Amino acid sequence: MVKGKGKVLLWAVFAVYVFSVATQLFWEGIPAWVPLVLFSFGAMMLAYALRVIRHGDEPKHDERTRKLGAFAASWSWFLTLLAISVLFWLDYLEIFRFSSQELIGFTLFFMVFTMIAFRWHLARKGDLG
Repeated sequence: MVKGKGKVLLWAVFAVYVFSVATQLFWEGIPAWVPLVLFSFGAMMLAYALRVIRHGDEPKHDERTRKLGAFAASWSWFLTLLAISVLFWLDYLEIFRFSSQELIGFTLFFMVFTMIAFRWHLARKGDLG
């Protein structure tokens, strides 16, 4: 059974999703981005609520977790630089044409995904050296 802060957060997520659906159904002429932002905010709140329910309120921070984060961030940054250079050459050689929105969106998601993947990989690895 969910208790405390996790329960409150789940109810808040439910309220945000209900409000998002209600704005789509009952607000005529609503800009398309409003329900999208509300839905995205609800998804972020849901992820936070599940983390609070699973791990409690305070994350564990010690020397190893800080080192994991630093290694994951540096590897993600380096891999993102390589991906940006590949995208530059694909665009420059006219193999693919990209808009600025596509490039920024790809870079954002690529950087976040690789950081999460590297952190997950390094957490399962033994010693970082």
